[in-house]
Amino acid sequence: MKLLARLAPLVGGLMLLASCGSSPAASGLPSPAATYRLPTTPTDLSRAANFQVSHTLGNLIATECSYLGTPLKCQQVYLEAVDQARAQEGLGALPIPPGFFQMSQPEQFFVILNLERVTRGLSPIVRAVAAANQTATAAAAAGVDPMPPLNFMTAFQGSVEAESSSAIMADLGLMYDDGWGNTGSNFGGMNVDCTSASAAGCWGHRQVMLMQDPHQLWAGIGYANSSSVGTDYTGLYLDPTYLGQPINLGLAQYLCAIKPYPYYALYQQLSQAGCQMESNPPAAALPIAAASEQATITWQTIGQRAKVCSGAACVVWSLTPPKPPNLK
Repeated sequence: MKLLARLAPLVGGLMLLASCGSSPAASGLPSPAATYRLPTTPTDLSRAANFQVSHTLGNLIATECSYLGTPLKCQQVYLEAVDQARAQEGLGALPIPPGFFQMSQPEQFFVILNLERVTRGLSPIVRAVAAANQTATAAAAAGVDPMPPLNFMTAFQGSVEAESSSAIMADLGLMYDDGWGNTGSNFGGMNVDCTSASAAGCWGHRQVMLMQDPHQLWAGIGYANSSSVGTDYTGLYLDPTYLGQPINLGLAQYLCAIKPYPYYALYQQLSQAGCQMESNPPAAALPIAAASEQATITWQTIGQRAKVCSGAACVVWSLTPPKPPNLK
């Protein structure tokens, strides 16, 4: 198994398309609690160091996530690791829904993403949409960060990608092991954009997953399992407020000037599109087709409960965190 989380260096520039609120100033973290009310204001979103794996948990990961273990037990161990990482931030365990391990991989990734957000007082990603899912899935199959097609350009907020054995392991890497070097974590140094302790790419995936936006957010969720890439999860995050608006010429100039990283083939496509727009700017808006706005997964937070629907199937559950599984 491997975890290789990548952050598009373009994220910071493209997020200027929407007015993203800045992270609140760091403050003292509350003590871990067995239960809690959903925060009414965002908690401190920063993280200084990678998750510290205990000796016991490290042994469990090595055993249960090898050929000696079982896939379900491995996921439970990684969930224990996520819960321990959250406890280091004064947060309760992830309140995963009933039947979570029977959900599809995109559904699991969508649910975990939103649980990480709403338990910190952030608004959820309200829906995953078909066209963005297709883009994210194609990127997952190629093992790269998803970049939006032209008709999404004025809505693009950011993207993440992780090569992991499960959605839970992807969350552990993107949210809690995204910093510099091996500081005692099980996977340290796997963020390829965190090339030094002061590199701008460090904790970039976490920043994207916990982005703040004054409008509702949509997503495209991608998943692929291939012999060339392995198991790959991607997220493409959009602010639909800007859909259908003309692409700004200044953005076209910015994109055209991009110097693609050699391992990010989609940047070349994005840069070429920017140059094309710069020389021949669109005279009208580029609205997305109604079919591409079709929601495939939706989320609704109702007080202390959450409701997730995929197709006609819906799950409602309490957001009160359970005790972490007893795996010691």
